[in-house]
Amino acid sequence: MTPPVFTPEEQEQFAQLFGVQLADVQDEAALAELHKALRQKYHPDNFEKYGDPVVREMAHARFVAIERLAAKAQEMLKLRLSGPGTPIPQAADPDSRLADPRARFAGQDLRIEILTSDPDLKYHLFQTSWRLLLRGEKYRIPQTQAYLIADESHQGRGIGFRESVRLYLTFGEQDSLEQIAAWFWMRLQGHAEALIVEGRRVPLDLPQLLLALRRRTFLRLEAGS
Repeated sequence: MTPPVFTPEEQEQFAQLFGVQLADVQDEAALAELHKALRQKYHPDNFEKYGDPVVREMAHARFVAIERLAAKAQEMLKLRLSGPGTPIPQAADPDSRLADPRARFAGQDLRIEILTSDPDLKYHLFQTSWRLLLRGEKYRIPQTQAYLIADESHQGRGIGFRESVRLYLTFGEQDSLEQIAAWFWMRLQGHAEALIVEGRRVPLDLPQLLLALRRRTFLRLEAGS
């Protein structure tokens, strides 16, 4: 596995959000405790009461940064604590290119289906923008140029309230798959029963979701990076 690389900006952001220097994080349990406390404090649902889209957007951006940095730090700790020559347990794809820093990804109309029994799921995903999606408009994922469109013709309903929401994701090489995956994962927790990407069921787990997106949108390794 390629060790995760923290840029100086990410190290500074980690220290600001987590209250400790990245180099001082030595224990997975301590990191998990810090992560849990931050998630509870900064979850965007806590800021809905203000009814301010700017506040909501800022809360979302901070939460995505917390999830991304925590996942990266956790991966770094596993590598550090495993020691030389120790296999690292991971839900990884045998294709090592997917974790290579030179890897480039992009997707056009990637089909994503969400199964839910929560009638409020679409609100948690899109707030008041859902009706606009049903009219054919695009929803831009915050902090990226990626966007979603809804399948207006899809009627996925079962007995009682059980619904299938079908979306199509498009993003370019300039977009961060980590941010896209974190946006989905953050908003689906507690509201979705299953997630299906291009016909394959994906566990509701951030690393697994990120891996699934990487597998289906890998383009190439950038030469000279």
